[in-house]
Amino acid sequence: MGKGCFVPAVAPRAGDPRFRKKKRLFRPEEETTRTVSHMTLKHRAIHATIWSVIERVGAEAVRLSVTVILARLLLPEQYGLVAMLFVFLALVNAFMDSGLGSALVQKEGVTSADYSSVFYFNMSVGLAAYILFFLLAPLIAAFYNEPKLIDLTRFMSLSLIVIAGGMVQGVILEREINFKVLTKVSFLSLSVSGVLAIYLASRGAGVWSIAIQSVLYYSVRTMLLWLYVGWRPGREFSMSALKPLYSYGYKILGYRMIESAFQNVYTLLIGKYFGARELGYFTQARNIQESVTTNLVNIVERVTFPVMARIQDDDARMKFAYKRVLQLLAFLNFPVMLGIMAIAHPLVRVMFGDKWLSSVPYIQLLSAAGAIYAIQAISTNVLKAKGRSDLVLKLVIFKKAIALGMIFASFPWGVKGILAGFVIASGLGFLVDAHWSGALIAYPLREQVRDILPPAVLSLAMASATYLLGSVLDVSSILKLVIQIPFAVGIYFLGVKIFRLEALSLFFEVVRTGVFKREEGSHVSTEQG
Repeated sequence: MGKGCFVPAVAPRAGDPRFRKKKRLFRPEEETTRTVSHMTLKHRAIHATIWSVIERVGAEAVRLSVTVILARLLLPEQYGLVAMLFVFLALVNAFMDSGLGSALVQKEGVTSADYSSVFYFNMSVGLAAYILFFLLAPLIAAFYNEPKLIDLTRFMSLSLIVIAGGMVQGVILEREINFKVLTKVSFLSLSVSGVLAIYLASRGAGVWSIAIQSVLYYSVRTMLLWLYVGWRPGREFSMSALKPLYSYGYKILGYRMIESAFQNVYTLLIGKYFGARELGYFTQARNIQESVTTNLVNIVERVTFPVMARIQDDDARMKFAYKRVLQLLAFLNFPVMLGIMAIAHPLVRVMFGDKWLSSVPYIQLLSAAGAIYAIQAISTNVLKAKGRSDLVLKLVIFKKAIALGMIFASFPWGVKGILAGFVIASGLGFLVDAHWSGALIAYPLREQVRDILPPAVLSLAMASATYLLGSVLDVSSILKLVIQIPFAVGIYFLGVKIFRLEALSLFFEVVRTGVFKREEGSHVSTEQG
């Protein structure tokens, strides 16, 4: 296939019941070369971005609504109990994907044997992981000195089998850059599980309301993926099909395992040494931070990775696309994250109530790290799209060695000290990722820093002014937010106009024409892919 869009990848057999005859979403056909379809890559990117934004905004609105209601019904220590288990479940989930999902997205020619082999591999790992967790539940409870975790572990680990059952269907939608269906799936899954969780919490179910919500979410999601995606696993299982995927995917596996371990090492340490209550405060703070940063990154990452994988041989075009994405992330993420730092106190009081006020400093520190994380995470897409999974793995090992050193150095200062070290480690991690990804596409670190510095400085000035305003206002928390938020938005956009930041015009241009449109006179035509 040329540098156009993706043609789905599995050859149908005559009369094969695995493929729907009417209104089937997935129409697979053997993919051996890249060909240009009726929809150009640019149009697919625009369409995918729109639906990915709709999905994330809609899903986040539902998730935050559920979180706010549950936070008022439950105690911080109840959130902390469930968070203790996510450390282990997240590691298994990362292993279960094994990098094979990314390998399927990146691979040019995917066959029926590839999909089926990955499906059966994932299901085997999910089942084995469930049995292991069932047996190890008493040891996990003893580690945290929380007997309630025995039954919680055995129940929540059921989600591993369910997640494995829908991974390939999710990959198929990513390869098609079809986020319209993913939007429906996410919204329905969150809505059903959230409504039930609120009902259970109101009836006194306590921590079990969160546990049931988690398992039900993944169950509904997998069921809907099977409903919407016409592909069904065949009888093929081929180690020869897995080997080329594994040669790419095992490096991504190493990257994800290390990344997951260090994302959750803070949860492990806080839960073990500071207790469920402090872990509950930390978990709620991370929910606030991730509601913006992680979702924003996921929107961009899910669209840019499959698209960049299709222009991986065109360094000039990749640089152009990556530069625009970087500028837009800085323009959008910096003011939001630093703004949250400025209004954290009244925000927590209004959303969750006074019993959660101890989470305010955690929110502020995690927001500072989140401002950096968004621009750091997207640079990894360049390495993966270029097929440099070996470099992805090496860099993550180096970055996490830095993070581990910061943890040891900051541990004596408690949770706040640990999170301050996390902020520093995030900044150093960005410098490492930006240097190596930029080296592959002739976009040096100093040029990247120059592109993101104006919105960073302006956002810092805006956040400082907003915080000072809040400190002198002697009004209720709700009224304080009503004053501070418009003030922050006005200050930021006034600065954008005064200093003529290019990111604003870039934002409106991208909304109109798409991320991948080239300037007039460029040597690469957008309509060619």
